[in-house]
Amino acid sequence: MINNIFDSHAHYDDEKFDGDRREIIEKIFSSGVCAVINCGCDVDSSMKSIRLCDEYEKFFAAVGIHPHSAEEEMDRLSEVFGMINKDKVVAIGEIGLDYHYDFSDRDIQKTVFEKQLIFANESNL
Repeated sequence: MINNIFDSHAHYDDEKFDGDRREIIEKIFSSGVCAVINCGCDVDSSMKSIRLCDEYEKFFAAVGIHPHSAEEEMDRLSEVFGMINKDKVVAIGEIGLDYHYDFSDRDIQKTVFEKQLIFANESNL
């Protein structure tokens, strides 16, 4: 078994884990994972990531707005930015640009991405 695996990108807050989340998380830690960064994709999943940090000592959170959610979440950026003072928030993410699916207008994606990059830089995240 390999030990000290750091899972730098997870979504254990996803509803598909609602039925057996605790068992899965216990299994990953007993299988060599030493820590997890759970990434938010919007305000709600970012809050759920923070709640996982409260529940599991070895969980950390990234909070942010994914480009797929940029249009509907743009007005909620301040809520994301307000989360960085929470314990165990270590990054702004999951952020970026996604021109493959184009679920959000490209200009809005760029604006949301740029604001999050600036905030991450100013916050040393």
